[in-house]
Amino acid sequence: MAESQVKIFNHLKIHSQYSICEGAIKIDDLKEFSKKNKLRALGLCDTSNLCGALEFAEKISKSGTQPIIGTQIKFK
Repeated sequence: MAESQVKIFNHLKIHSQYSICEGAIKIDDLKEFSKKNKLRALGLCDTSNLCGALEFAEKISKSGTQPIIGTQIKFK
């Protein structure tokens, strides 16, 4: 993949520690990762909850990355 293509890629389906049984990434670690790699945007997509949305939005935006809030909801 060319370097220019890598820079426009945005991670949109990140599961944090608030996504029970699917994620273990701490939001502080995501903040450092996005700052180190100069990500333009990062999307949170925890399963069945928005418990980490406010913390995610505040910390990620302070690192210079645009936070995108979402959730993964299963309908039966």
